[in-house]
This record gives sequence, C-alpha cells and structure tokens, in this order.
Amino acid sequence: MRYFSQLLDDTELTSLLEEEPDWGIEAIAFGIGDTLDRGQDAVEAYRRRMGAWLEKRPFSVHGPFLDLNPGSFDTLIREATLCRFRQAYRAAAELGADRIVFHTGFQPATCYEEGWPEKAVEFWKQFLDGTDGSLAVHLENVMDLHWEVIRGILDRVDCPYFTACLDLGHLWVFSGQKPEEWIAGLGGRIGHLHLHDNTGKQDSHSALGDGSIPWDSVLPALRRYCPGASVTIENSRPDQARASLRFLRTGESAAGFFQ
Repeated sequence: MRYFSQLLDDTELTSLLEEEPDWGIEAIAFGIGDTLDRGQDAVEAYRRRMGAWLEKRPFSVHGPFLDLNPGSFDTLIREATLCRFRQAYRAAAELGADRIVFHTGFQPATCYEEGWPEKAVEFWKQFLDGTDGSLAVHLENVMDLHWEVIRGILDRVDCPYFTACLDLGHLWVFSGQKPEEWIAGLGGRIGHLHLHDNTGKQDSHSALGDGSIPWDSVLPALRRYCPGASVTIENSRPDQARASLRFLRTGESAAGFFQ
C-alpha cells in the first residue's frame, strides 16, 4: 500500500492520483479536533469531498495529536486523548480506511522515559480492546529520542495489528540515534513508513534527496528489515512529491525500493 499525504490541497492531490494509479490517500482532516467535533457530518462531508477516490484507492487516516498524550500522568488528559482517538478511528472505519496512524505523544521537555511508557501501555491496551483488527493501527515517532521505548510499548501491548509507523524525517531531527539503528531495532515491528527529508535542524518535509538523511544506507536497511511495510510520502507540495517518487524509482541509492 502506497499513499500521498493530504498535506497537498485536493486539486494537487487528485492530479497526482491520476498520474499514479497504484497510489492512495493518507487523510489529515481527522487529525483536527474541530473536524472530530462535527461527528457524522464531517464523515459525510469528507466522503463527498473525495468521492470515488475513497472506493478505488488505498486509504489511510492520520489521527489527532495536538495537545494529546496517551502516556500522560493526568487521567483527564488520557481520557481526552482516548475520546479523540476513538472518534478518529470510527471515522476511519466508516470511510473504509485500511489503517490509521497515531503519534506517540512523547514530549522530551515534559515526559520521562521512566514512567511515561507504562501509562502509554495501559492506554493502548484500553484503546485496542475496542477494536477488531479491521484497521491496522500504527504508532508514529515524532520527538521520541530512542527506538527502544517504542519497541517496549509495542511488545508489552502485544497486539498483532498494532505496529510502528517509522517517520524518517522526525527521527532525523529529534533523535540522536541513527536511522539505521531505529530500522534494525524496530525491525518487523515497522508496519508503515512516513518518508520525507530535512537537514536535521527542522521538520521541513522536503523532497527525498533534498536534505541530509543518508538514504544510501537507509533504503537498503528498510528493504532488509521491513520489506512489507506500507509507505506514505509526506511532502507539502506536488513538485516535492514528484521529486520523491523519482528519487525512489531512479535514484542510485533507491534501486529496487520501488519499481
């Protein structure tokens, strides 16, 4: 499964979909609380907005994350997070999505790698208890420092359809560990990938090859450790998305990643 993030506007996105018949959409609309507040009306509005693309292409949903924290020590914050995550999950299921992506919520300035993971494990067990496996659920790194924490959460929750979404751009900015360490460490626990580039200073969502991520070693590691992972290209401009596709198809370091 391959997706373009809906960071692009609808006209730009549909133009790419027309060019790429095997690619689908990763929606971001249901990552916003105001959208989730509208409930069924928001679902119907999105269905009208995207029309047949939802029926004939792979469809993924990016869940909400602003002000939310599954590992919070505050029970009310966890309750609000659970409510929003469940709302997004229901919308994704109704729209026929095959997967949904949630951020870990880890914030280095306010969260601690001792204690926070235990609360996150409790949260994810509670959340997944209300799901049936019809959607894959992915846990995405953002400001996370170490892959070991995410692996520990996934292993302790121990749900076959709960895997990692490895975001290469995020780890390049926020983690001191090398991408190859993340890939080897999470290995087969990686079910989904977010691909974009940057120079290590800002999460710029640049085209692949326009930053400093060492793709010549990263792409072979991805092929080795998680060859079955689905992929989303997360660029905010159509020229960047096209450049990323060219990089994956024709770049020397990408040989064999996409055909």
